[in-house]
Amino acid sequence: MATVRQALDATWRRTFPGLSRDDAFRELGRLSVRGYLDTMIGKAVLGMFRLLGVRRSLLKLHQSISGGSNYVKTTSEQVGPTTIEITVHDASEMPTFWEGILLGGAELIHARNLRLSIIARPAPAAGYRVEWDEA
Repeated sequence: MATVRQALDATWRRTFPGLSRDDAFRELGRLSVRGYLDTMIGKAVLGMFRLLGVRRSLLKLHQSISGGSNYVKTTSEQVGPTTIEITVHDASEMPTFWEGILLGGAELIHARNLRLSIIARPAPAAGYRVEWDEA
């Protein structure tokens, strides 16, 4: 993850010069999702997630992330009917990048009225509470 963080640090100022580091990392996370979906595997994953719906997709997120990166471990826990807490176990000082990935993915699977908040986790992990409205 250190290499990814270094690449993002080198990229964000040129790509989003008017944004803060956190806002730029969030946008780079969203762009990463879009880039992944340009691949054959990404298109298949998106189709599967749309069929599964928001709740089951977020609960299976760890499988999708580990398919794209074998060094990132995530866990998902349902804490309410439309609330899931996700932990990225090594966010490598870039929690807003992961926030962008989660936001970008949830938007593409048509989560209604999506709300994402950062929740406390011991470093280097990052925690997120994802809430949405049922269709």
